[in-house]
Amino acid sequence: MYGVCVPATWRAGGLALLWRKDVLVQLKSYSRNHIDVDVLSKDTVANWRFIGFYGKADTTRRKEVWNQLVHLSKQTDASWICAGDFNEILCTTEKTGTRRPQWQIDDFRKALAASDLTDLGFQGMKYTWCNRRQNPNTVWARLDRACGNTRCVSKWPNMCVEHRGVSYSNHALLVISWNLDREMSGCKRKQHFQFEAKWLQSEECNQVIEQAWSKLTSTDPNLIVWQKIQEYRSGCLDREAYEEMGRIRQSIEDIRSQETLRWQQRSKMHWITEGDGNTKFFHSYASTRRRMNTIKCLRDETGVMKDSVGDIQGIISHFF
Repeated sequence: MYGVCVPATWRAGGLALLWRKDVLVQLKSYSRNHIDVDVLSKDTVANWRFIGFYGKADTTRRKEVWNQLVHLSKQTDASWICAGDFNEILCTTEKTGTRRPQWQIDDFRKALAASDLTDLGFQGMKYTWCNRRQNPNTVWARLDRACGNTRCVSKWPNMCVEHRGVSYSNHALLVISWNLDREMSGCKRKQHFQFEAKWLQSEECNQVIEQAWSKLTSTDPNLIVWQKIQEYRSGCLDREAYEEMGRIRQSIEDIRSQETLRWQQRSKMHWITEGDGNTKFFHSYASTRRRMNTIKCLRDETGVMKDSVGDIQGIISHFF
């Protein structure tokens, strides 16, 4: 795994871009607000550009960030994608709670237009950020997004952006994928079910229909789960659903905290620093201590080494 990292200031900010070793990436520039790279291929025609971007939370400095974005856009005419936490919305429907000042929204729109960037849309949950406060002070907003320039949208018309919720952050995960057209890739499109009128003339028609409907009794729970998944993917969740997601996320955080405390008790306390969580390191460290403290063999009165559980227990019992 390769990557580039822009360190955080105290506990705020910080950027990182990682890629597999089989991907050719050339770093162009970076700052506290962006990481700009070229993604290379053997066929130079397929080269493209990616910018991971962060919009400052301080609205008084937001314009200088937008100016930086416009400046970066002028440095290439290749296909490029810009994605990240912009800390801004494009319309009032992308946020709950108090209204965003319209001038902030307009400035963001103008910056994207001047950079030839278009929002790529999304699948999944409608919002990507939550302040994690209790109702009625809960605020949801779509602060994270992926954008592409005109050449990018034309080159990959089937590009897809999916919002995925995670328990360890108050931001959603953006998954960008390139879905090739099935017809172009030689795959046949799935045929939709279509009722044939001639089936009514069959004597077995009524029996087949009755059997099919009778199966719904056992599939009701599966249909409910399927409906919830469809609502999540379409972004049609209501306020109650988002509040439920918040409660579930908090429950997961509580469990993670309890698990961390459990491993703290099994590890040396000075290894635990503020901000660390239940990581593989603590599991490994505690497991190593357990192996070191395990008695694998003992020497009996005659000086013979014994390694079976029964012999070890006998030696200990006789000694004490």
